[in-house]
Amino acid sequence: MATAIKRMERSPVIRTVTERVKKGGVFHRVGGENLKYLRQGRSILYISQDPEELLDEAILAAADVTINIPALTPAMLRKIIRRVTAEMAALDLPVITSVVRQDLTARQCVDNLLRAIASKPRGQASFGPLLPALPLTDAVRK
Repeated sequence: MATAIKRMERSPVIRTVTERVKKGGVFHRVGGENLKYLRQGRSILYISQDPEELLDEAILAAADVTINIPALTPAMLRKIIRRVTAEMAALDLPVITSVVRQDLTARQCVDNLLRAIASKPRGQASFGPLLPALPLTDAVRK
């Protein structure tokens, strides 16, 4: 999807916002500096876990669409942990950090992880903790 968006004739500006910006000892909302793109006829795509708290009011007012993604539930987290840790626990941390990189898409990271798992010799000791050894709550363990 990101590649398709970048290829658009007037591709949108994409920004992620995870916290307010501190200027002069005061925390400010983010995004007002990008209103120039709207005046140029371009779109801005903001990705944030808390847009109402972090984004500038002018950005919120100009939003054409807002997509809310629900928070992770314990059931979803359990499913992800079970699905991933069984195979990824066999990988050393340096391998994981080398195949999951910021410049890659999520799909590329998953593909890299799967290749790393497939290329790891079986029976080799792992330095990662097993799922039962992780400090998880009873609700997550179930």
